[in-house]
Amino acid sequence: MNRALIPRREPELCALVYRKDDRTEEEIQIWERCRDLDPRSWPARRTAPSSADPCEHEARPDGMRVFFTADTHFGDAHILRQRGARFATIEAHDAALIARWNETVAPEDSVWHVGDFAAHADRAYCAAVFERLNGVKRLVRGNHDSKRVLALAWADPPVESARITLPDGAGGLCRLFLAHYAHRAWPGLWRGTRHLYGHTHGTLADTRRSCDVGVDAWDYRPVALPAIIARQEAATLLPEELARDAARTAIRPDMDSDRPAGLETAGRAAD
Repeated sequence: MNRALIPRREPELCALVYRKDDRTEEEIQIWERCRDLDPRSWPARRTAPSSADPCEHEARPDGMRVFFTADTHFGDAHILRQRGARFATIEAHDAALIARWNETVAPEDSVWHVGDFAAHADRAYCAAVFERLNGVKRLVRGNHDSKRVLALAWADPPVESARITLPDGAGGLCRLFLAHYAHRAWPGLWRGTRHLYGHTHGTLADTRRSCDVGVDAWDYRPVALPAIIARQEAATLLPEELARDAARTAIRPDMDSDRPAGLETAGRAAD
């Protein structure tokens, strides 16, 4: 990324431009000299979710909603090779993603970012974007998440993968396995655990138990669990392990009676 986007000589103004609306004329002039995007065009945080949000879902008992996203690639001009038809500049790209994030997520909500938060951006820029984003934010590390991303004020230390259980929005509980890379098999698959991943930029087909939660797959905004479950349930593909077992059952309806005792239990225990 062009280092002129966030000038190192004036780090205090980097924070000012993202955090305050009462900027002085001098501050605005400095920023307009340093970057093409007028800082006043950056979206403001919202204080409450809109009832028109496509990702609206049943609140948790504590009032906090949970969203998922990945592959925001803030500050990464290289991402325009994939998204350039929609965004003319990386400045326009980042402003749009921040706006859509804050249209969807309220300050009290929780967001799991499943990797590649930013790339090729300096520490000040990563921190400034992070500060603009609503919600209590957690990171599952992606391949582009360098130390400057890991050092941001995440609610918990970043992890390589996560296993969590959340309300599914329909009165039940849903077990999830989060990892930046898509898995062909994952912990808990045989017990109904769903897999959420990023990295593939919406190019892999969904399965009945897994899908990409990156912005390329969800109109460049975070997504809530009920919408994720609905998309997975509408998929035609099964994860390979489940498809294998379904094929065996179709070929040999009596397979379960022929299977050596304990085999299925042992297989599921390996989850």
